[in-house]
Amino acid sequence: MLLERVLVEVVDDSEQVRVQCHWHGGHRTAHTLIRPVAKLSALTTYNQLLERAADLRRAGGSYTEIAETLNAEGWRPAKRRTTFKKQMVYRLLSKAGVVKPRYRRAPVDLQREADEWTVRELAAEIGMPEPTLYGWVQQGRLRSRRIPLGRGYANLVHADAATIANLKAIRATPAPWHRRPPVVGDAPCQPFES
Repeated sequence: MLLERVLVEVVDDSEQVRVQCHWHGGHRTAHTLIRPVAKLSALTTYNQLLERAADLRRAGGSYTEIAETLNAEGWRPAKRRTTFKKQMVYRLLSKAGVVKPRYRRAPVDLQREADEWTVRELAAEIGMPEPTLYGWVQQGRLRSRRIPLGRGYANLVHADAATIANLKAIRATPAPWHRRPPVVGDAPCQPFES
């Protein structure tokens, strides 16, 4: 009954939200709120956060120590968490290229054909999440083949320069208009033929 209207403005798709309350009688108040965002890079403080975490790592801090320091200094993660954990610090630094990613298995020399990538390599090249790209492979939207690898297998995705350019264009499309690559064939992944 006291409010006439409320105006809400998200600042540059960041975590910053400006709220203006118009009260009956002509009085107005302005407030700034913080909202959760999907990724750290959407934070207005992302570059400063990355630089601080990188400085702490170069000084010899472990991921746990860096997380504790960031929390003590008042840095906040993007999502609904209020504190950083060591895994979050590791992901921040590895995605930015400050530290080299750790792999669970030793790298294997794969027998590749021309323009073949692992899902991880292609996701890094395009700048998109691995699960999304893997889903497209499973749906048959990208041509791939499965090869044996120790006790399991690996998917090698065929992506020439034109395919990579197309995937980058799809990735750059704003959220409401995202589209997926068309289905390539009947089978999601071509089996390895010996």
